[in-house]
Amino acid sequence: MSDALPPPPALPPLPPRRNPAPSGPSPSARAGWVIFAVALVAPAVLTLLTAKSQNLWPIFTFPASGAAGLYCGFWMASRVCRTVPGKILGGLALAAVFAVVSFALCCAGCAIGGAQLKIH
Repeated sequence: MSDALPPPPALPPLPPRRNPAPSGPSPSARAGWVIFAVALVAPAVLTLLTAKSQNLWPIFTFPASGAAGLYCGFWMASRVCRTVPGKILGGLALAAVFAVVSFALCCAGCAIGGAQLKIH
């Protein structure tokens, strides 16, 4: 008889290594926040740049503040709320809040830009 032991069975191959999860937000999440900030501040910057023009600044202040509020409100609600009714109601509520914030920024931009509001 032979005292030699049979060879051990072959081991299965190891699964490929996966990189650990990144420690910060993904690039697409950062881009979303950048777009959010630009949308919120853009009406104020445009109002600041057109503050001396009596005809242009109201276009950027009123409709653009509402549009910025709608975008930012629904963008934020889509990330915070989980249900569809919550996203809709939260979006509307947050849209009102962000529209007021954008309008306040527009008022600051108008004041910094040196506009003179003349009410007759």
